[in-house]
Amino acid sequence: MRDVLVPFNDLTIRSQSERTEISAALERVLDGGKYFFGEQSLQFEAEFADFVGSEHVIPVGNGTDALEISLRAVGVVRGDSVICMANAGGYSSVAINIIGGLPVYIDVNHDDLQMSPEALERAISECGLKPKALVITHLYGAVGEVEKLVAICRTHQIAVVEDCAQAIGVRKNGKHAGTFGDVGTFSFYPTKNLGGFGDSGAVVASSSALAATVRALAQYGWTKKYTSSVPLGRNSRMDEIQAAVLRIRLRDIDRRNTRRLEIFRRYLGVSKQLNFVHRNHHNFNSHLAVLRVNLRSEVANRLSVLGVETAVHYPLLDSQQDVFGGRSMGTAVAMKNSPTIISIPCHPGLSSSQVDLVCEGLDHILGL
Repeated sequence: MRDVLVPFNDLTIRSQSERTEISAALERVLDGGKYFFGEQSLQFEAEFADFVGSEHVIPVGNGTDALEISLRAVGVVRGDSVICMANAGGYSSVAINIIGGLPVYIDVNHDDLQMSPEALERAISECGLKPKALVITHLYGAVGEVEKLVAICRTHQIAVVEDCAQAIGVRKNGKHAGTFGDVGTFSFYPTKNLGGFGDSGAVVASSSALAATVRALAQYGWTKKYTSSVPLGRNSRMDEIQAAVLRIRLRDIDRRNTRRLEIFRRYLGVSKQLNFVHRNHHNFNSHLAVLRVNLRSEVANRLSVLGVETAVHYPLLDSQQDVFGGRSMGTAVAMKNSPTIISIPCHPGLSSSQVDLVCEGLDHILGL
């Protein structure tokens, strides 16, 4: 096995201009002496709101907090059923479990592994108890049939939470991911397309009332300082350092996403025999480049020999993990695809020579 020549992610700051700009921003935070709810957080909130096209953005501590707080804000309480995707990586399941809700897992489309409207309709009719909410995970950075899913939920008066942790910068019919449903949640974990220097996240709300509830839930349930009026509030804040870094990187997010897509298209060009999940997807930021293969371990080994690091997103379905206590409403497509998927490096820091090496590796696995 060779040394890793193409890491799956590389968080090294190689651009001197970005180093200089971030260093200056951190100095401003240190000089300002305010580490929460300062100028950086306020400015990021406004700039991110403008970017996604929403009036209501609430920065929080991380993406899982964003999901939990959003579910509470739309009315999910202990014992409620929440529909979610079987292949969403566990994050929605964890948030539902924290509240005491029951995850109800449904299937996905074969072509893009995004939530299936047909599976949603079937689950609503067969679930028994009316679900309180739906979590749509925009998996791998693709926005699927979100408008159909939202329309179904509107008919049945089910709240919609969009998990956009992987879908920053993705638009469909002029709307940004996270603005189709009642609330949208974002993670700015360092490996995301828009990543900071640690954990942080944000919630996008569709109304001032929901925004006020989210903001209160993220700050002890306060409606004014030291007055807790909203039950089950907690402490979930974005610090000034994360906000300062994110402000800089937000200005560059479209270029970074474009670079990811350029790399992805290079991979597509190796051979039409390569079964990429999003080969024909248009509303996509290439957060992950996911390939379907017959012999995943052998493919991973062959790429590793060349120095190419791979990952699996995700090795187990949420519906296969008893700890979540969920209910499966039929997940045949997700089950069939789960053992076949493997992710290859597609981050914007890849050099041309590294991309060439991955393409060589892809050519090397053809026929497996």
